[in-house]
Amino acid sequence: MNNKSLKKRVIEIAFIIVISCILFLSCNHDSENRKLQISKAGDLNSSELKQSGLETRERDGEDETSDCESADEQTELYVYVCGAVVNPGLYALPEGARAMDAVTAAGGFTEDAARDIINLAEPETDGSMLRIPTKQEAADGRYETSVGMTGTQGISVNDTRIDINSADAAKLSEIPGIGETKAKAITDYRERNGKFSKEEDLMNVPGIKAGTFEKMKDYIKVNP
Repeated sequence: MNNKSLKKRVIEIAFIIVISCILFLSCNHDSENRKLQISKAGDLNSSELKQSGLETRERDGEDETSDCESADEQTELYVYVCGAVVNPGLYALPEGARAMDAVTAAGGFTEDAARDIINLAEPETDGSMLRIPTKQEAADGRYETSVGMTGTQGISVNDTRIDINSADAAKLSEIPGIGETKAKAITDYRERNGKFSKEEDLMNVPGIKAGTFEKMKDYIKVNP
């Protein structure tokens, strides 16, 4: 190889090296730009995500607060409790409250309350009235319990059964299946043997058998 050819070969190699360096630097520059763009985009997305998350939590918090307030409004009912209770009045009770809850809210029964008259498991409704009768009212059969009252409407329960331990012969004659003769037999039996302990004891009275008792059992009661 002569000098001229060697010089030409060296120039070609140098040219290739220069081109390679230029391409290498160009690629590195593009790579750095892409990394910077990705980094900026990542920061922006992160900021947007944080802001979005904050707004979501704020909305969720508002929704939860709204739901709680709504739940509180829906789970409260008002019941007027009166009669033989310690503190009669209007009481706010939770949804699903029973008659026993209403009585407890009113301080419980008084000593003369006829507790057995009331169904303490009865569910209460908003705007209802619960009246507890006294023992005397229950014994006389002159009491009224209003349940589920709204405005002037209500359900009244009146005990009109005749007490065979206190009724006289005239009152006893009003019982189906009992005439004047059997009514007198009942009062005579009561004077000799004392008060009846249960309705079925009436069949111990002469002239009153099972058939007669079946006709009258829904119209009588026994108070001590």
